[in-house]
Amino acid sequence: MTDTPQSPQKLHLVSEVLLKQWSQPVPTNKKQIRSFVVASRKMSFSSPRETCYTEDLITIDSQVFEDTWQSVENRVAPVLAKINDGLQPDDSSFHTLIEFLAVHLT
Repeated sequence: MTDTPQSPQKLHLVSEVLLKQWSQPVPTNKKQIRSFVVASRKMSFSSPRETCYTEDLITIDSQVFEDTWQSVENRVAPVLAKINDGLQPDDSSFHTLIEFLAVHLT
């Protein structure tokens, strides 16, 4: 009997690498995002990992989706760092940004 790999439970609706762009340092020296929960009308700080996710969004091939998302996310982080440093993206970086947006819109 083989073990079936467990599907990811928490899937981000917005990439963590993008959320980090709007994070701010808090006294714990960790970057946090200000969150507002409409139902409770409360504001709090959360890490990018704990923000903008849903549970069990994709039940079929969710690991494939997560792996694709992660591969794009890994490539876009250095591109965003260059842009933040004031550098213009080259053709390859521009293609990565387009792919990054496409993953978010599908």
